[in-house]
Formats: sequence, C-alpha cells, structure tokens
Amino acid sequence: MSGNHFDNSDSAFAPLPRPQFQLRSLPPGMRWEVTRRHPIYQNFWNDASLTQITDPQELSLRQLVNEGRLAMLAMIGFSGDPISPETEFTELDSETLPSWMSGAIQPISFRGLTGLLLAYLPEDVIQQIAELFQSDSGAEEDHRIESLLRLHEIPAPFLDQYPDELILSVSPTASVRSLTDDMSAVLESFRRERNISARRNREDLYSSYLQVWDLREGWESGTYVSGRERRLTDVAAELQESLTTIHNWYKRAFELITGHRYSPEHWFRVFGPLKFIDFEGVLELGEILLRRPRRSPTPRAITDTASSSEERDGILSQQSTEDDFEVLDMRMDLRELLAMDLTDEELAERFGADKINLIREYRRRFGDRPGS
Repeated sequence: MSGNHFDNSDSAFAPLPRPQFQLRSLPPGMRWEVTRRHPIYQNFWNDASLTQITDPQELSLRQLVNEGRLAMLAMIGFSGDPISPETEFTELDSETLPSWMSGAIQPISFRGLTGLLLAYLPEDVIQQIAELFQSDSGAEEDHRIESLLRLHEIPAPFLDQYPDELILSVSPTASVRSLTDDMSAVLESFRRERNISARRNREDLYSSYLQVWDLREGWESGTYVSGRERRLTDVAAELQESLTTIHNWYKRAFELITGHRYSPEHWFRVFGPLKFIDFEGVLELGEILLRRPRRSPTPRAITDTASSSEERDGILSQQSTEDDFEVLDMRMDLRELLAMDLTDEELAERFGADKINLIREYRRRFGDRPGS
C-alpha cells in the first residue's frame, strides 16, 4: 500500500532549486556525481517515451508530463538527453559531454542564445523580435540587412542591457596574457555588481565528502537503497576519521549535491519526498532514517542559575547553529553508546576530544539510558 511517512508538522517540501552558477563552479566529473545523487534527478531523469503512443489525449498528457519533468531538471541545472544515474562518469563519452558538464569557460550554441532571449526578454520585446524574424523568413540577403537595421531601431532599452549570464566576444588573435587580464577585469566587475563570491575549490576533498555521504545515505549503484542508511559514528569508525571530521564532510557533501547549507529542514525539503514517500508500497524505512532530526534546535540562553562552569560548556551553551546540527546527530548515537559501559574519555575517542563536555553534560542530564 502506497503512502508517506510525514506527520502533519512537517514543513513544505517545495523543490529547492540550485543557486545560480553553483553547478558550473564544480569540475565536470563532480557535476555528474552531484547531479545523479540529487533527488530531483533520481525522480525525473527517465523521460516518458512518446514514440509508441497513438491516442491523441494520452499523447497530450505525456507531453505535459515531459514538460514538467524537464522544468524540474532545469531547476538543478540539467539539460539534454537523459543519462542513467547508474552510469559512472568514466563511462560517458568525453567527446560528447553535454554543455552543463563542460569546463568553466564554454562556447554557447544558437539554441543556447535563443534560450537566453526567451528567458530574459520581456514579452513585448519578444513579440517585436518575433515579428522581425517572421518578416525575414525566406527573404533575400538584402532584406536581411534591412532587418538588421530595423533591429537597431526597435525602441526597447532592454535590448541594450546585459543578461545575468557572462557572455563575451573574444578576439581569437589577442595574446593569452591580454585575454587573461581583460577577463579578470570583466569577471571582477560582474561578481561585484551581483554580489557573487568566488567558490573555494576543495577538489582534493570532494571524493571524501561523497564517500561519507554514500555510506551515510545508503547510496549504491546509482540509487539510494532504503534501509541501508548508517550512523555517522559507524562511518567514522570505518574510515578511521574523527566524528567531527565526518560530520563536516557530510555537510559539505550536502552542499555539493544541493547547493545549499545543511540543516534538518533543508534535508527534509530536498530528500524527504525521495526517502519517505512510498508510491509503490515497497519502502523499508530503517530506524536510523526514522530517527533523523527534523528541526533545527532553538538555542536557549544560559540562565543565571547555571550551577557550574561545566554546565556552561555543555549542550545548553551551544550557540552555533552548525554545532547544534552535530549535537542532534550525536544524541542518537549517545543513546546507544551510553549503555555500553564506556567512560566519557572512551566516548570522546569516537566523537572527538572537543566533544568531551557535551558527552559529560548529556550523561549528567539523561544518565545511562539509551532510550531517553
């Protein structure tokens, strides 16, 4: 029986688009890795074939479905022919990679230029351009020259503005140094006017980020396997890294895949429908998935009645939102580990030495009760 596993308190799960330029800031191979892991791609990559449909009503319905599918994929920067998420990047033909998987600098096709016009031009300007194209259709070369002159006479100031895409005319005879200097100046101005900051390239760690993500989320062979999620403490033990490092890498992986900073609310908005909604009645939800924190904690101020400096260093004094997310995840593991008769120091070896005060505070408040 199909259904979902959300309660009425869950917030809206509207699609969360990638920020502009985020995907293109990544190396080509990583663009594919984060795209195939995105829930929107998992749900919408496979197009509905129209070739065998003869019924006009069904054909019209399928076309609408495909238009919606393409619109969803465009929200995460995908375009072009569908690629199975099981496909490894090394299996793709490097000579025919789609434009969204090309380098940081790429040529733009006439189709791309036409798409920009449709995306940015106001409706009235599009109408005037359409009339110009219509009158020029099938015309002689002299008439096309006349149409070019008419283009400059169209009273539309918007045509003299620049799009939010950085499209440049480059002289192929200029020296590389000259091109580099000019590009740097244009790029700096473009970023400043749009408040865009250059992204730090941590390409050397991207594979580590995704390795942690895959183990945590149950990613196998191009899909998320229900019930295969793992605790971050187990991931840390397998990779022989501190829990703090694993937490940070997991959050960085979420940012790579979605373009947004990690929070429980963001995770449920993006991954909730994929992980919890059961369309076919076959999902087997694991305990780790069901115990995920769904809300960011509300920081509570330290009162004047705090009994000791140790309590001030404890869970209640966590003012950093990013640290709070970590505490939420730690709590699930602490519930089980406190019942294993381990000392605070032994627990700190698993979670990180900097978490010793959090562990002591949790034990003081809840005792050795894994179900607390």
